[in-house]
Amino acid sequence: MHLKSFRLCVINDGGDTIAALPHIDEVFTDLHLEEVTTDLVQLCRPYYAESIAVLRDVRRIPLKVVQTDDELEQAHLDSSSDGLKHFIPVDIYADNITTTDGLINIFHKLHSIEGFGIIGHRRWGKYSLLHVDVKIFWLLLRVLYCYPAFAGLRHDLFLLFGFWHAYHYAHVALWNEFRSTFLAPAFFMLYPSQKLMQRPKLNQSATFFMWLRLAYPSFRDTLTASIATLKDAVLKWQLSFVRDVHKGKYRENKNPHLPWYVHLLNLRSLFEFCIPCIQDYACTLKCNDFHNYYKRINVVILHILF
Repeated sequence: MHLKSFRLCVINDGGDTIAALPHIDEVFTDLHLEEVTTDLVQLCRPYYAESIAVLRDVRRIPLKVVQTDDELEQAHLDSSSDGLKHFIPVDIYADNITTTDGLINIFHKLHSIEGFGIIGHRRWGKYSLLHVDVKIFWLLLRVLYCYPAFAGLRHDLFLLFGFWHAYHYAHVALWNEFRSTFLAPAFFMLYPSQKLMQRPKLNQSATFFMWLRLAYPSFRDTLTASIATLKDAVLKWQLSFVRDVHKGKYRENKNPHLPWYVHLLNLRSLFEFCIPCIQDYACTLKCNDFHNYYKRINVVILHILF
């Protein structure tokens, strides 16, 4: 759990500060859900050809762009701000924050120190940002939105799901989706004597998927040609089936080419969408370009959802 204080506030036209967390009714309006859905649908496309990890040939683990022609970006990368250089621990508490009681105790201590939602506190009118992992995020989110008394806290507190946790769970989603069809055979080809865990360690996953990305150009054209060939076979078989039905001939509607066609489409999705979007998220997280990062985090959300 990381807490960051902001010495700023955002004020609307009426002179009032804008709430950090929106009201629950605003989140679930039909218009808002339609806008979010539209934005995510527009992101459903291949990313390999424009991938930062591909174009810059990123091979460092943990993933990070190492060299660039931009002097400002190079200075930012050389500063290594993504490590523990700027991390300053304030205190250590004995409470177990993975339990409800422990989390509430720690949250109460942070509330007293930072004063979010407390009128008359020295930091009244200022924002605080609470950076947490997935379990604590969901626990706090339910607490903050289930009790009206916490409305004042929501006004001053940004509850943020950890940047690296999104990266980790994107890998988990990828393993869950493609483990049995593609990833497990490739894993045991590279690590024949090792066990494949339900959730492999992040560094191992990052290294494994980097190797897959580096190998992809060697068979990308072959994969594209095979998909085109199978698509043609699927369509021809389906047309022949329709002709037989039209002539009154009984025939089982079971296209023998369709499973292979879908299998190769899934393989292309793995390399053209899933792997690039995860690796680009890690690269942009460490670069000084918010526009690129914001785009990549939305693509990662789409990957995890679908």
